Amino acid sequence: FDEDEIRIFRKLRPMARGAFDYYIIYELLKKMKYNKIDDKIIIKYKKKLNKHKSNFVKIFYQERNRLKKKSLNKWIKFHYIYNDVIKVLKKLRKENKLLIATLKDAKSVKNILSKYNIEIGKNIILSEKEIGSKLEALNKFQTKLNLKKKDLIFFDDNVYHLIDPKKNNFNVYLTAWGPTSKSYLKLAKDHSIKVVRDINSFKFL
Repeated sequence: FDEDEIRIFRKLRPMARGAFDYYIIYELLKKMKYNKIDDKIIIKYKKKLNKHKSNFVKIFYQERNRLKKKSLNKWIKFHYIYNDVIKVLKKLRKENKLLIATLKDAKSVKNILSKYNIEIGKNIILSEKEIGSKLEALNKFQTKLNLKKKDLIFFDDNVYHLIDPKKNNFNVYLTAWGPTSKSYLKLAKDHSIKVVRDINSFKFL
């Protein structure tokens, strides 16, 4: 990809809820301009292209692992980092207030955070091996750590991960310090989900 294509993919990344979604987005970009792509279109085309899912996902992870083995630092640089967010994560980790839920593999998350001197133990991260949704992660953290719902503050850049936790009375926030689609902002408004555009303006417990 050239720089412009990488920029466009970063704008659309919040819409990707799994490896296969990157294939869908790639195919859609052949047919239309990036600002015409929304979640409804992705879901529609996912059904049409589902026969390619297993092969693409297999190749996706093979290629990612190859890149990580060849140069972990180069692979990490593919992920855009917000310095202010890193500072907050370091502070929360130091205060033992950081918990992580990811529908990706834990090792990749640890690789990225370790690069910025944030070390994560297995007791504070739940990954694809333990959870099928972010709501499941919140429920597990609540039970495991004997916390009340009001004690947990959940941030995510994918509004679809926030809707069910919101319905279950968790404190949720859509992060918008990176590229955020208009459809996400509308859904957040429809479900009374607050949007955080500047991490420095947020008051933590």
